[in-house]
Amino acid sequence: MQNLLALALIVVQTAKTVDLEIPSLRADYAVAALGKAAGLKMEGRPGLQDSTVALSLQGATVDEVMQRLAKGLGANWSRDGETLVLDRPALTAQARTQARGKFASAALKKFLDPYPLWPRLDAQMLKDLQAEMIKARAPGAPHDLQMRAAKLADEFRKNDPEQRMLVRLAKSIGPSVIGSVPAGERKLFSLRPTAKQVPIPSSVADFANAWINEERLLFDYTKSIPEDQDGYTYSTYRYRYSDNKVPDTSEMSELWFIVENSRSTSTMWVDAFKADGSSPFSSHSSLTVGLNGENDMARQAKPIEVEGRFAPSARARFGHLVAQYWNVKATDRNVMKRDLPGFADETQGDTMLAFEGETLVAWAKAQKENLVAVLPERMAGGNALQRDDVDISSVVTDWSRGDRAKVEHKSGWMTVVPADPVGERSVRFPRREFFYLLDKGLQSGKLGLDDLADVATRLDDSDFAEVYNAVGKLLGIPTQNGSELTDVRALRLYGFLDKPERARVKAGEAVEVVSSRSGPLLKEVDRVVFQTRFRVVPSDYPGITFGKEDDLGWMTGNTWAGGPRSEASHVFGSGLPVGTRLVFQKSSLTAVRSKMAEDRGWTDDRIQLVDNYLRERAMQRQQLAQYDKERVAAVVNLERLAVKVDFGDKSWGQVNMIWPDDLRPASFVTPSSVLAQFPDKYAEELKKFGGGG
Repeated sequence: MQNLLALALIVVQTAKTVDLEIPSLRADYAVAALGKAAGLKMEGRPGLQDSTVALSLQGATVDEVMQRLAKGLGANWSRDGETLVLDRPALTAQARTQARGKFASAALKKFLDPYPLWPRLDAQMLKDLQAEMIKARAPGAPHDLQMRAAKLADEFRKNDPEQRMLVRLAKSIGPSVIGSVPAGERKLFSLRPTAKQVPIPSSVADFANAWINEERLLFDYTKSIPEDQDGYTYSTYRYRYSDNKVPDTSEMSELWFIVENSRSTSTMWVDAFKADGSSPFSSHSSLTVGLNGENDMARQAKPIEVEGRFAPSARARFGHLVAQYWNVKATDRNVMKRDLPGFADETQGDTMLAFEGETLVAWAKAQKENLVAVLPERMAGGNALQRDDVDISSVVTDWSRGDRAKVEHKSGWMTVVPADPVGERSVRFPRREFFYLLDKGLQSGKLGLDDLADVATRLDDSDFAEVYNAVGKLLGIPTQNGSELTDVRALRLYGFLDKPERARVKAGEAVEVVSSRSGPLLKEVDRVVFQTRFRVVPSDYPGITFGKEDDLGWMTGNTWAGGPRSEASHVFGSGLPVGTRLVFQKSSLTAVRSKMAEDRGWTDDRIQLVDNYLRERAMQRQQLAQYDKERVAAVVNLERLAVKVDFGDKSWGQVNMIWPDDLRPASFVTPSSVLAQFPDKYAEELKKFGGGG
């Protein structure tokens, strides 16, 4: 309901009635709130579930109604032909600064809260709600939040619309994930009423209610700040905690939270402030909230995945409850130890949901009422291919649009995100899921070697055999069977190494190969590079042996205020068992490179030109990245593939995302140096060979 302040209400006059379009709220709640704010008796027809209702203006003209609405909402109204527009003016930069830093001013509170849409959750209602939750958590008790909330709703059925909205809030507690924020911890808050009723997983609801019961959270009210000049919408929530559950009540009894919705990135994050405007956290005052979609979807979002500085116990409780709902096994594990400022001694943990004994595809089929598979045809949309800033898997949920959850099966991490039935704007997926398109493209002959750079071989055995054979056919490499697994990226990268550098790799010696991906798929975020380090051990015959599974690499992402993120993602999954050997029959790695050059139509002149460029860029890259003088580095930027080869003494595996310059930590490699274009002196010569690389 707080979104009313940020919406432009379009009213079309027809005789003595007006049609009010309410795009993201149920009409009955919007009409009730508007009527109370304007002091008018408003009635919605024909149905309260409609997004557009006819308002009967009893005893008042249209102009009078608009004036009273504008005064009650602190808004302005104007007429454009037969269209009446009601909107709040944008905050000035100075007012926005005051709103974010100092909330104690009574005048400012009045300005930000022209009418209290949400009354206080009084002690008796909270006590009744907690009593129901305690009963539901007893051994053998049912876990259906909808039924329990329905009982509460009956008690308040005859109350006014504001109290009915509170009951609706209680029914939405589950996906709202309500919690408290002790010093040094971060948790997610979302108290938005949903735009339409959707099934709520009882286990997630139990998790949220456990927080309410244990932390004794008291909900005060909600305020909204209209959209400002920068294109952000700020919604502010205030929470109050009972004295006996908060260590330092003088500082923590009242916290303010600002949820910033960036229209440009479809990302939301939360800033927390104490009453004096200072941060309650020891470091990093922001938390990224995993809300998916544009502004209108974000208003409806009910986050499932929670990132940030969560207490391990809270994260584990949440993960295990979701696992219980999905009937899968949950295990807790520490993923990484952060080395960023403010995270020096912090270990980030995650709860994995393991689909043992069945593939994710089989699990999705068993959950067909809750899941839908995104078909390759849908994934082939232009917008989908160009968006790489959000990790979305090929399997999505439709029971809670806007939610997301991380799941794991035997092939590694997958991110489950709901489908967007409206269109394709939320169908975004990482390159590691590109095998769906690759599989179909290879069979149809529409894809070639250039597309192999997009392959992440995280396939089940049943899926891999067909793709493996097709890849072998393209490369002219005889294949044995689907169990002889390969990594096309390793094959291609190793084939691109310069001959002098390749000669340094002795049989059985581990070297570090780093793949940096860039190109047309990153048009909107063209400065973001994915780097992949993995161990390559050449044998005494043409082939590659991979090391231990633990050395094969994990994708790790770092989150800070407003920054992008990546899921913790296994690079190879179980697709490469320990000791897996890639055997190229009747072909050497040199022949593989020659085959790739032939497929691209390169001549010896172009290969020599590229070799010269490599040597020049290697010297520049060493200086820019400040590598050890004893290490040899080279950078290749060939069409859609950038490769950095680093011969060092490390043999461990890791995958890192290199962030844009303005967001990266100081310790990260400057991506602009990785993505340097060919020097001008080569540009004309390269055109002779079909492009500038």
